Amino acid sequence: MGNIISAIAGALNAIISAIASFFMAIFSGIASVLIAIWNFSDHLWMLLWRTKRRSQDHIEGVGHKIRRGNSSITLSHASKS
Repeated sequence: MGNIISAIAGALNAIISAIASFFMAIFSGIASVLIAIWNFSDHLWMLLWRTKRRSQDHIEGVGHKIRRGNSSITLSHASKS
């Protein structure tokens, strides 16, 4: 009788651990895909922002860029004091 109970318990243990590992694999796959999308979207946003700023500077010319740089310098000095 003890052998039958231990065989049933072993089968239940194998079934439960198989189900648990199946769900863990699914959730880990979903998490890694979400993390990859998050990292890539951040990288993509940086690329888009860089090309947008380059085109703006190209359109506005050098004088605006220097003026924008000076205003940012004065703003940073004002925030320090």
